[in-house]
Amino acid sequence: MSSRFKDNVWPLLAKVLRSQLKWTLLHDNNVKSSDLQRPTCSDRTRNKVTEKILKCIAKVFAESTLIILIPSVGDSCMPFLAHRGAVGEAAMNAMKAMLRLDFTYLWRSLIQLAKKDIDPNPLGLQEDVKSIVKCVTIDEDSPINIICERARLLLKFIDEMEEQELC
Repeated sequence: MSSRFKDNVWPLLAKVLRSQLKWTLLHDNNVKSSDLQRPTCSDRTRNKVTEKILKCIAKVFAESTLIILIPSVGDSCMPFLAHRGAVGEAAMNAMKAMLRLDFTYLWRSLIQLAKKDIDPNPLGLQEDVKSIVKCVTIDEDSPINIICERARLLLKFIDEMEEQELC
């Protein structure tokens, strides 16, 4: 199943997710572009398709060891963390399934999305060095705040995971 998903299924799902993301950007920004055309199907249908793809990804990673695909699939799923409702929750579950296998590929991206405070000087050699970035608090329902909060929840999920045996 793993090789079949990697070679046959994932390329198709990636194409659909890319299309969904382009449409979302077009729809949200009302951008007029020749290569981005509004689809004929409704928002609900598009969201259902995206949700089903993300649930499929979560199930595949929960039942297999496709670690080699985590960077590609994880990067494709991250933008959907900014969605409210079922799509955002499905993206969270897909990310958790990948993180259970191996979080090292996605950890840095999650840190950046969460705008997590990272001590630039963990040894305390220079006390005056500090770099703290906070989440934007303009609008609590903004996609930036949603993705920031979900990235923080995924980082907390990583911290709470049991240590795994090294192979």
